[in-house]
Amino acid sequence: MSNKKYNFKPSLALAETQGLSSDEFETLSELYIDMSQVFNDMQECDPLTEDGVSALIEFAKEISAIEVEMQLQWKFIKRSDFDSDEQFDEQCTKWMSYWFIAPHCECPTMDNNERVGTGYFIMNGECPIHGGD
Repeated sequence: MSNKKYNFKPSLALAETQGLSSDEFETLSELYIDMSQVFNDMQECDPLTEDGVSALIEFAKEISAIEVEMQLQWKFIKRSDFDSDEQFDEQCTKWMSYWFIAPHCECPTMDNNERVGTGYFIMNGECPIHGGD
């Protein structure tokens, strides 16, 4: 397993641009700590075992949940702007980017980075996390 330790942090400059209060920035910082922990935990999984793949898939769900909360906290999106949960989820998904940089993800990073915001992504069928999607 990798020795890399993830330590994501929010941008103070962006927080100022978005008009976040110190409490909102603190909440956002906690979300980044949570995301870092999920990534660090994922590194410890063995993607060649059934248990490892199962754990990675569960961690991927956590990544999505944290990223939705980040988007809300950054004020990039508001639930009240949508008529349904489906519309809200669809909009959030378009802008997610942590899923394809997660440890053990084998989906193409550069191609997916270029597609953030479009809702169209490329999955690698051999990816232990997303190959079954």
